[in-house]
Amino acid sequence: MIQTPLLPAFANPVHDAQITFRGLLAALSHPGQVMDLDVDLVTPWGLWLSCGAAALTLLDDRTRVWISETATAAVRNWLQFHTGCRWVADPQQADFALVLDPISMPPLPTFVQGTPEEPEGSTTLLIQIEGWRGETVILSGPGIPSQRSVSLAAESGLVADLERNGRRYPQGVDLFLFVEQQVMGLPRSVICQRG
Repeated sequence: MIQTPLLPAFANPVHDAQITFRGLLAALSHPGQVMDLDVDLVTPWGLWLSCGAAALTLLDDRTRVWISETATAAVRNWLQFHTGCRWVADPQQADFALVLDPISMPPLPTFVQGTPEEPEGSTTLLIQIEGWRGETVILSGPGIPSQRSVSLAAESGLVADLERNGRRYPQGVDLFLFVEQQVMGLPRSVICQRG
């Protein structure tokens, strides 16, 4: 059997992880704004650079991760080797969910929603989408001065789930949406409505 060598992780691990972490925090602080994640990284096929950078920054050997069934062995092996994360099959056991294909994603309520006493115990989702042009969604809530209109190339099921997610606050899930080298944050405190 031929072993395929693993791609390296960050070229400059400390610096690149810090840049990525600041970008992710900015994305959650300014919901609906697209942020660039400009780091030196090569990811396996099927994993956007931005999503890979976020995974390298957020996951470690203590995190339980649910990943799309469509994830290739190369993606799984790369993440396992560089982060040490633990895979779980049950979304209700996941600290993080890595969604490479929103079409096959379970509904958001399938993941851990937190409790009224510990809402931060919910799953954080890292979701790859095809782009920022698609269905219009109007956002409101903390971090948004009035309203913000965004377009998401995502399945309508995800948009419907986003609407319900904001109504569950303080419970619900936090999401990061990724396109190639960019990220958008949608914390559970944001109200989403179809435009």
